[in-house]
Amino acid sequence: MEINVSKSSAGEDEALILMSPFFIRYTHAKISHSFRNNRGRVDDSISAVLKGTISFEEFPTLEVFRVEDKGIIYSLNNRRLYVARVAAHYGVLENIQVQLLSFYCGRLSRGVKGDSRPKHERAMDTTNSGAVVN
Repeated sequence: MEINVSKSSAGEDEALILMSPFFIRYTHAKISHSFRNNRGRVDDSISAVLKGTISFEEFPTLEVFRVEDKGIIYSLNNRRLYVARVAAHYGVLENIQVQLLSFYCGRLSRGVKGDSRPKHERAMDTTNSGAVVN
């Protein structure tokens, strides 16, 4: 695993890491069939990556965080993780670059209007410790 640590614009530690998508767990129990913002269907993206029409590196970097007491790494980007896992299963890629966020960074710790829970709590609805999604 290759690690490059940097500071975010807010001065928080972040690390860019190359790792197998199989070491990253899902935060949600289910994923949507489509990406947000009209970016297409997950299945179409998988087909394009498998055919070589697009490279997985063209997707935005996955944001992940580590649950410190368990050492488990979870993704905030479950659909992209799913695409990466399928591509890795078929041998199209081995490792992906992820952005390891500090568990206490603003992105994970702040609430949103109407829900004061931190992002990592709002996102975590997995029923199987993030091993698989439906």
